[in-house]
Amino acid sequence: MASERYRQKLKDQRWQKRRLEALEGSGWCCQACYDSKATLHVHHRYYISGIDPWGYDDSMLVALYEECHSGEHKNTKPAIKLL
Repeated sequence: MASERYRQKLKDQRWQKRRLEALEGSGWCCQACYDSKATLHVHHRYYISGIDPWGYDDSMLVALYEECHSGEHKNTKPAIKLL
């Protein structure tokens, strides 16, 4: 679960601008299932300690339909435990 501090950063204008850029770059379409009508989230492929959400390169951000985004996080947690 994201910390309250991180949630506040997601309300920052810099993240909101970056988020819109990522969504526009995806053509407003989920990059996993190609749905263009569902609610989209911007997913960070991975996190780097000390980097703000808006500080990531375009290649690290992906637009995902909310169910695909949830699935991505569910699949990542077991994989991290295996490392």
